[in-house]
Amino acid sequence: AELVPRIRDIELAAPAEYIETLFVGGPKSVPIRYKMA
Repeated sequence: AELVPRIRDIELAAPAEYIETLFVGGPKSVPIRYKMA
């Protein structure tokens, strides 16, 4: 079974932390809080 259809509620638990490099930039950590259906 797929996970996405089973998630009822999702929200950020804290601000996202980003990586800053010369080659690739993006999120290092994205803490979330979720509830299953």
